[in-house]
Amino acid sequence: MLTSKGYIRKWYGDRLRMEHDVVWERDFGVIPDGFCVHHVDHNKQNNHISNLQLVTHLEHKRIHSGCELRDGVWWKPCSACGSLKPVSPEHWYISAGGAPYGWGCRPCHVKKIVQLRSAKRKQHRENKLLRVGVELVGGGQPYV
Repeated sequence: MLTSKGYIRKWYGDRLRMEHDVVWERDFGVIPDGFCVHHVDHNKQNNHISNLQLVTHLEHKRIHSGCELRDGVWWKPCSACGSLKPVSPEHWYISAGGAPYGWGCRPCHVKKIVQLRSAKRKQHRENKLLRVGVELVGGGQPYV
């Protein structure tokens, strides 16, 4: 049977299991904790052993989010500007777990923070003026 995400699932003994996991375990043994089986050609129904690769969950996430592995270094596309940059503290804010976070690469993240702070300051000014009864016109300028 096919899962809603397109994987083949079958009964093995008294358990319903993903076929690609069973194929991997048949040839290499139990899948270690923290790892999963990746379909190299991205065809979820091609469970030939040559199409299966054991990867960490982080590697799997990177593969499916558009990252590329170049000479042992992961490169990640910025969700804001679209440029591909190495996953390193020079180009990204990195969590303690080693994963990039924030609103894109460092320059895009900083730009977004500046925009958010500016919008917050503007909203604060407008709220303050409204509290004292100053009427605002057009682009949020006080009417005098």
